[in-house]
Amino acid sequence: MAGYRKLGRTSSQRKALLRNQVTNLLYHGKIVTTEAKAKEIRKIAESIIALGIRECNNYDMVKVTAKVARKDKDG
Repeated sequence: MAGYRKLGRTSSQRKALLRNQVTNLLYHGKIVTTEAKAKEIRKIAESIIALGIRECNNYDMVKVTAKVARKDKDG
């Protein structure tokens, strides 16, 4: 038995469908879909949310300064 549902699509179509559905779920907060798709979307969305919670303070502050050439009296 496979670890995922095929959803009647090829692998590239399935990846695109799930990516779009998860994006819409995270953006809008809710979506309307079938139960089979929802179960697959839940696995992906929960892992993304868990990753975000786990890595929320894992960054370093970096000061970025832009170097802009200043014009002199000759232009």
